[in-house]
Amino acid sequence: MFKERNPEGGQMANRIAMVDYLILDQGDEHLVATMCSSCGALYFDRRNACGHCGKTEFTTTRLSTDGRVRAFTIVKRAAPGVDSRRGHDEVRPLPRKGHR
Repeated sequence: MFKERNPEGGQMANRIAMVDYLILDQGDEHLVATMCSSCGALYFDRRNACGHCGKTEFTTTRLSTDGRVRAFTIVKRAAPGVDSRRGHDEVRPLPRKGHR
């Protein structure tokens, strides 16, 4: 899902996620979200309160690597070596064991 590009063609060394919600474990790249413990609303980054229900308790959940692109953004400036084309995916949390 998160493919690296190296203009010289070799493998990229020492990948650094530019945001805390992007996990770049070798072979297991995925996103994590902050999920409202009350209503299940998902957010990237830290929240003080849920924008949907106003509650203040959150957990962290791993998101599925499958999704549907709902919007697309082209960033005019990005860090060196970072692909500046980005899609905004609609993703769902992975089901917890014993839950549907």
